[in-house]
Amino acid sequence: MHHDNEFDYDVVISLKEFEISFHKSMRYPKQTYHELVAEEGGRSLFKSQNGSIWSPNQYQDLKFKLYKASFTSTTGTAFFYNPTLDNSNGYVPKLGKNAIRTLPKSGTIGITTIAGGHPTLVGILTSGRKLAGQGGKGGSAIIVGRGSSVTTLGVTEGGINYKVDSSVDTFNITGGGTGLKLNISSINANTGAITGISLASSGDSIPPVGNGYKVGDVIGIVTSTVVSQTGDAARITITGISTDIDTLYVSNIQGEFGTNGSAKSFAVGAAVSYYNDSDKNILYIDTYTL
Repeated sequence: MHHDNEFDYDVVISLKEFEISFHKSMRYPKQTYHELVAEEGGRSLFKSQNGSIWSPNQYQDLKFKLYKASFTSTTGTAFFYNPTLDNSNGYVPKLGKNAIRTLPKSGTIGITTIAGGHPTLVGILTSGRKLAGQGGKGGSAIIVGRGSSVTTLGVTEGGINYKVDSSVDTFNITGGGTGLKLNISSINANTGAITGISLASSGDSIPPVGNGYKVGDVIGIVTSTVVSQTGDAARITITGISTDIDTLYVSNIQGEFGTNGSAKSFAVGAAVSYYNDSDKNILYIDTYTL
């Protein structure tokens, strides 16, 4: 401690029996108990009976007892312990208000493509419609969206270090579509940022325009499928989709998804009904994912 600094010590006592020793200046009337000879200075000891009102005493100061260990050998054993963790020392915190959030089971159902001009199903399979699982097992799901193949897209962020290439794979940043392939048609010569993008031409067994996309979905490019295996941070936005429907997004699923012939509530190749006030119509599941 430096002599030209000021220090403040607050002593909080929770016991009924305790002892605090004070240094008393030699200018104080005769004292023999705990007297210490110290250099005279302008220091004061503030004491309080209630922790609010403090009274100074220019003839007293706080006394310290300092202890040091004196080891008798080069090796020894030290014992350390932790207190019992409980409410008294704050180690059992309470959960905050509404700390647990429950979410419904959700998934996607790929269906045999429904033409955009279908006279009834396009208007029926909309958000909020309840589907019924097969086999009378009580399975059900609520449609929360539907997806289609991609017709148009645009470059939102060009990224860096890309090369012109064709039929490169994509991954979802937002959205749940699958199978979309792109052509990188032009780039910035200095930075490699993508400036032109187009849909890959058909030729594979899986349509390159993908399935299950919605307007506003954002995708990225799988770098390992680019000819130079370089490029980063490009963001492509889906701006247009087909009017045909190939995917249903569902939530609040009751029951299980299964493979062909599994007899699950929602299985590949099985018929599933949707709830209608007047009738039940059948829709066939083509693919599924959960």
